[in-house]
Amino acid sequence: MTYPVMLQLKNRPVLIIGGGKVALYKAQQLIPAEPQLTVIATEFRTGWEEIPAKKIQKCYEKADLAGQFLIFAATDDAAVNAEICADAGSNALVNNCSDQTRSTFTNMAVVKQDALTIAISTQGKNPAYAKMLRQELENLFTHERLAGIKQQLASRQKKK
Repeated sequence: MTYPVMLQLKNRPVLIIGGGKVALYKAQQLIPAEPQLTVIATEFRTGWEEIPAKKIQKCYEKADLAGQFLIFAATDDAAVNAEICADAGSNALVNNCSDQTRSTFTNMAVVKQDALTIAISTQGKNPAYAKMLRQELENLFTHERLAGIKQQLASRQKKK
């Protein structure tokens, strides 16, 4: 059974292990949350130069996990990702990008426009469907609809 949450990541240590396409996508999604982002990889694909993170080019070691709030096992090697999850243990927040069953959390497809955030999850079973729903919702929330939400928010703030 899962429980959806939104994490405050500003200035918290977040580790991505992997330098490929999936790892880069995770980093791009994390940047707006302003974490202390560290990325460890044997190789970094094109695009990492744009990511404000501490980048370390080396092989993963268990000691790399120490002190991390959130960990993404996003290498191109499923065995290494499984090793990362095993090393982190069940009390760590770890996302295994190649095998969600080994993760202690999964990511959701997110629609974020102004003060509105909608998260969609298929619990790892059909990410393509979650992405399609996200795209439909992005089209649903027009500027007029968002203006109405802002008015309601302003009214609520005045009542407090």
